[in-house]
Amino acid sequence: DSVAAMAPISVKLIREAHTVPEAHADEDSEVQALLALQVLRLDGKQVTEIDNLESFDQVQELYLQYNAIEQIQNLDFLARLRLLSLGNNAVRVVENLRHLKLLE
Repeated sequence: DSVAAMAPISVKLIREAHTVPEAHADEDSEVQALLALQVLRLDGKQVTEIDNLESFDQVQELYLQYNAIEQIQNLDFLARLRLLSLGNNAVRVVENLRHLKLLE
């Protein structure tokens, strides 16, 4: 069942996609390091929605290509975002980006 394989964006998914240095061995330090990421790579993770990124306000580059995203949404809080990669998704309308002043 392909629906079961779809993954929401979560701290768990981000943790699996990003290695944090050994210095952040305890969970609190690891979470803080993840929240400080400036580059998020979630390409090819079967993501269906851009969601649950509210706490990742340091992100400047967001890679979401090769997923199942249909709508550009929930990016309001990513004021530092300079690069958004959405290639090979199901997005039909490019919208909800006007407020992202740094986006190239």
